[in-house]
This record gives sequence, structure tokens and C-alpha cells, in this order.
Amino acid sequence: MKKKVILLIILVMAVLVILTRPLRSISIKNESISKAQWKEDLEYMRKNLPKKHVNLFFKTTRQEFDNSILNLEQDLNNIDSQEIQVRLMSIISSIGDAHTNIVNFDSKYKYPLNAYWFKEGLFVVGISSKYKDILGCQITEINDIPIGKIIEDINTLIPHENEFLLKSENPSMLQEPKVLRHFGVINEVSEKQSIVLTLVNQDNMTFKTNILPEANSDIKWSYLTDKIKSKSLYLSSNENSCLKYSEDDNLIYYRFNTTANHPSTKELSLLKSMLKEKKAEKLIIDIRDNVGGSYFGNSRLVNIIRNSSYFNNKGKLFVIVGRKTFSSGLLYTYEFKNRTNAIFYGEPTGGKPNNYGALHYLKLPNSKISLSYSTKYFQSGSGDAFFPDCLVEYSIKDFLAGIDPAVEKIKSDYK
Repeated sequence: MKKKVILLIILVMAVLVILTRPLRSISIKNESISKAQWKEDLEYMRKNLPKKHVNLFFKTTRQEFDNSILNLEQDLNNIDSQEIQVRLMSIISSIGDAHTNIVNFDSKYKYPLNAYWFKEGLFVVGISSKYKDILGCQITEINDIPIGKIIEDINTLIPHENEFLLKSENPSMLQEPKVLRHFGVINEVSEKQSIVLTLVNQDNMTFKTNILPEANSDIKWSYLTDKIKSKSLYLSSNENSCLKYSEDDNLIYYRFNTTANHPSTKELSLLKSMLKEKKAEKLIIDIRDNVGGSYFGNSRLVNIIRNSSYFNNKGKLFVIVGRKTFSSGLLYTYEFKNRTNAIFYGEPTGGKPNNYGALHYLKLPNSKISLSYSTKYFQSGSGDAFFPDCLVEYSIKDFLAGIDPAVEKIKSDYK
């Protein structure tokens, strides 16, 4: 009888443990590390990042940097791992170098929401298929907080050198539960913590939708582009590069979104053949979404175009840039500007002409957080961004209609 009572007590205690166990934390970092280990990581960063970075204190001071880390260390016993990560991102952002960042900040679980800034506001362009009916809707609030206020807060966490990079990057932070909790949008970081989106559809009707976080590997995405029947050249391929000859418009179009493995030898060979065989009216190089990768100057792409006496002329050669044109993508922009007769269309670039770059990486020993940092300073021009010759705004109505305003503007300006 005594044994049965003991077994019953053990069983009850086990059930209580299960019922009272907190929901699983949402983070990609090692949640089991101690506060002492976090302090080791912070001290490691405080001592080593200034040694590694080519000029860490070009905007902030050594004292400010040290104080921000010491303040975080003093708070370690009162905050959890997710909050530590957000505080750390805030410190990194204050450095003011868009290339110095936490590269593995993403969590295992996130709100499955992709949004994009059009001239009318912030719109849903990607979502878990569970909520695909809200594709194309404008986001005005999250949990009854105006989206403008949330974005203003989020911007303090994003390493940047101009407002255009913020426009590119801040929508992705809406996916992060730990970020939304930090700014008081949600109460806790858990798989059960939903957010309520206030949305406006294309018929100007306002409604609300609840969104739950999902594991990255489980999300089945639906995209607004899937709803577009007639796609522009810009949207005609999901690949990192797209090279096409449009017979209807008599133009050659080449888009590459990264300089990692692009332009490839195969792409350059095909482009070279096109330039010889097709006496097209226009050649359009589209690097509006080119976030960089690698660049060594004197590129083969620019050399091929520069050596074409037919295409390297005003009114024949056009380059499209935008908010995502960054790092090596920006270096390509300036090579086209300095070595060809290209005319530029699009938005101001997310990359700043004079900037730090050439990344190396520093891994914190316990949390395994990986920090990118700059090892060189590049000087290409002046100002906070590269401004194209012709500014182009992007409208949600044009997007839904499959219209690319940049290409259409080029076609109308140079008939």
C-alpha cells in the first residue's frame, strides 16, 4: 500500500511538471548557457570586435561601446536569452556600419509574414498558406499599435547607413517574436503567442487577422506574385538571375540579385552572343535587388558591354538600382557609372557610396552568435546613397497588374 501511495505521488508530480512547464522558447541560440557564459561572450565581443574591425569607432566612441556592454552585463540576471540577443543587436546597430551585424539573428520560429513598402504603405507580399487570403492587403496595425510606431522602434535595431536600407530591411523584423516582445507589441515569446494584424484590402475594407508563429522548416509560403497572371520581366523568374530577350519590346534584359557566383561564365557567354546577334533597341541591366557577395573590380560583365560600340551608348544602355542595391551590388553600380554610358533608373540605393565592407566573422564562444565585421573602407562617391538619373516609385496597383514601372519608364522615355 505504501509503495502504491509513493508511486501515485510521483505520478501526480510528473503530471504537474508537464502542465506547469513553460512553452518552448523561440530562438536559434543555445538556451542552456548560463548568465556567466553570456557575460563571457559579451566580454569576448567587447575585447575582440574593436581589434578585428578596421575602424569600429568611426561613429560611436570606445566609452559608449564599453558602457552599453557593461549595462547589458548588469541586466543579465533579469532578462532571458531572447532579450539578450535583442539588446546585443541594439549595441551592434549603434556602431553605424551596415556590414557589421549579427548574421544568425533569425529564430527557429517566426511569424510567417513577408511585407514590402510600396508608395501607398506596407503590404503583405508573402504569408503562410494558412493565411493566403490576406495577400496584397495593407498592414496598418499590429495588436492595435500603428505600424509606423513599430517600424520606428525596429529601425533602432537595424545596422544601416541610410534610410533606404531601412526600407528594405525593417519588414523582416516583424517576423521576430523576440523583437516584438522587446518593444511591447506582444507579451511573451512562445509558440502560442499570436499577433493581430489590422489590414486594409484592395476594396478599402478594414479587417483583422490572427497570425501564429511557425517553425521555419514547416512554413508553406504563398506569395503575391502567384496571383499575378501577366508578369513583367522583373517578376518572370524566381531565380537569382534572369537573362532574356524580349521580342515584343526588342530589348535584352539581364537581372542578377547577388554577386556570389553571378554573373556566371555561362550567363556572360550567353549575353555576349545576344549582344552580337540581337540588334535590340535597349539593354537593361537590373541590379535593384543585388545585395552583394563578391567583387574584384574591372568586371567581365562591364568589359563586355563597354566593348560593344552599339550598346554602350546613351539611350541604349540602362541600369536599374534600388533599396536593396548594397555592398558589391553598389560597386557594380559605380563601375557602370564610371566605365560606361549607362543611364540609371529606379530608387536610391540601400548601400552608401563611401562605406565599410569586406566582411570577416567573429563567433561568440558560448552562444555561437556570429558577428560580421568590416575589414576595409571603400570610397566610390558622395552622399548617403547613389541616386539614379530617373527616380521611380513602386505602386501596389502596378505590382498587382504585373507592371514594372522602371522598365516601362525606360521604354516611354526612349521610344
